[in-house]
Amino acid sequence: MSGAGRRTSAAQATRSGGRLSAFVSEMDISEEPLSLTPKAAHEEADLIPPSSILRFRMERGDVPCCFVNYEAVSHSPAHWSDWVESVLSNPDLVHTLKASRALWPIRLSAELSIRKNNINLDLMVSRWSKDTHTFVFLWGDGGPTLQDTAVLMRLSTRGSVAVDPLSLSPADARLVERLRKAYTEARKYGSRFDRKGHVRAPPKSGKTSWGYWLRYFFKDLPPPGTAPPAGQASEFYGKMYDFDLHLAGFLVYWLSFFMIPEFP
Repeated sequence: MSGAGRRTSAAQATRSGGRLSAFVSEMDISEEPLSLTPKAAHEEADLIPPSSILRFRMERGDVPCCFVNYEAVSHSPAHWSDWVESVLSNPDLVHTLKASRALWPIRLSAELSIRKNNINLDLMVSRWSKDTHTFVFLWGDGGPTLQDTAVLMRLSTRGSVAVDPLSLSPADARLVERLRKAYTEARKYGSRFDRKGHVRAPPKSGKTSWGYWLRYFFKDLPPPGTAPPAGQASEFYGKMYDFDLHLAGFLVYWLSFFMIPEFP
C-alpha cells in the first residue's frame, strides 16, 4: 500500500470511530491496544524458530547460563522526594513543568516503589526471541508497547523531537555548557553527614554521581531514618539551590536516573 493509501485509511478509521486509536488526546488513553496493523489469523502468523528463544539456546549450550542482575530502577533514590516536594511548592516551576508535560511523570517518580520478582523476570527473559525481539508464550508472542509507557509513566507518545543536540540555539548551547561545568564542580560536594547523621568534616572530592548532583543543586541531608543530635545542623543548602540553573539541574537528575540509565 502506498503512503497516501495508508494516510487515507488512517483518516477514515479515525473519522468512522474505527479501532485505530493512536491519535488520542493527551492523558486520554484508550482501553483498546494501540495497533496500526490488523491482528493476523493464527494460521497466517509467522512461525518463530525455537532456536531463537533464549531458553532453548541455553539448553543447547549456545549461551552460558549465568546470574542476571536487573538494574532497572524500582525505587526513588534517597531525598529525591524531598527535592520534588521543594520544586512543586514553587507555582512558577509547576507551571513550567506542566507546560513541558513533565509534571505528572515527575510526581510519579517521587512515589516509585516497585518490588522486583527475579524469579518471574528470569522466566520472562528465558522466553525472549532474538529474531522477533518479543517474549514467546503458548498463546503467542508479545512485548512492551507504547501504550504501556503511556499508562505507567504518563509520557506522551506523540509529538516531535523536543531537542536536537546537533542544532541547539545559542541560549541552549550556553545552558548545556554550564551544566557540563556543574558536572565537574559537583564532585566536590560529598555529604557532610556520616551514616548516623552526625556532621563531619567535608570529605575530599569524589566522582560525580546522583548523590553529589543532588547536594550541589538541592541540599545535603542526613541519611533517611537518622536523627541529628540537638543543636546540630540538619541540612546544608547546595550551591545552585537559588540559582537560575536549579530547575535545569533538577530535570537532568530526573532524566538521568529515571529515563536514561546513566549518571548526569
